[in-house]
Amino acid sequence: MEFLAITAGAEKNVRGIDINGTETKLLQFADDTTAVLSDLNSAKAFFNLLDDFEKVSGLKLNVEKTEAMWIGSFNNRVDMPFGIKG
Repeated sequence: MEFLAITAGAEKNVRGIDINGTETKLLQFADDTTAVLSDLNSAKAFFNLLDDFEKVSGLKLNVEKTEAMWIGSFNNRVDMPFGIKG
């Protein structure tokens, strides 16, 4: 999981949010990861990164347990981008 965090942190196409002058992309606790991304292009790049991570590590995203929280202009979104329930 640390490899995923380091890789996401270095990936320029994955843009996080600014918290007190520091860009935050991922929050991790044990085997749980929360991605805090600024836009849909960043989400797409992050899911591509997850696909690569799965190929290298054998670890796979559990889509059944994965949820999205849309904020800002996407707050009332009812569709399911990337197949992730909101």
